[in-house]
Amino acid sequence: MHRRDLLALMGTTVTASFLSPLSATERLDLGTRLQEELGTAGSLSTGTRDLVTRVADLVLPRTDTPGALDVRVPEFVDLLMTKWYTTAERAGFEKGLADLDLRAGGFIAKPEAAQVALLKTLDGKKGPKGSAEDAFGTLKWLTLYGYFTSERVQREVLKTVIMPGRFDGCVPVKH
Repeated sequence: MHRRDLLALMGTTVTASFLSPLSATERLDLGTRLQEELGTAGSLSTGTRDLVTRVADLVLPRTDTPGALDVRVPEFVDLLMTKWYTTAERAGFEKGLADLDLRAGGFIAKPEAAQVALLKTLDGKKGPKGSAEDAFGTLKWLTLYGYFTSERVQREVLKTVIMPGRFDGCVPVKH
């Protein structure tokens, strides 16, 4: 299994549990609608946004396929934090990222190997709200969700057929 295939599976699994009240089609539709709103003003501070950008790039770097930054995942995360998360949840996320930065002694200034090592120690661990573990888990999930619901990834990586089969426009529908 290739890395991107594994991440697609993980993204689907995580997304499915978080948005379980929604069908798969509704989850994809929600992600697509949010992708269309990218560029609207966000609520994350500049420092937090820089940290989100760096972590998203480490989670899904550009390879022979687009990376997280190529499909604007940091803007997607900021939009979700602004429109979908409560003020308390957003504050907990920012507190957790501040904790991550504190543990690293300045995450962005560290060499990539040190950044990756820290993220590996946090990966898969549960932590209390506002902890580095909790914030990284949330950010990783949002990175995967934003990545796999982007139009570019749907078309170029997953090769999603938007209109499968044929279209029969004059078919009677029973109500």
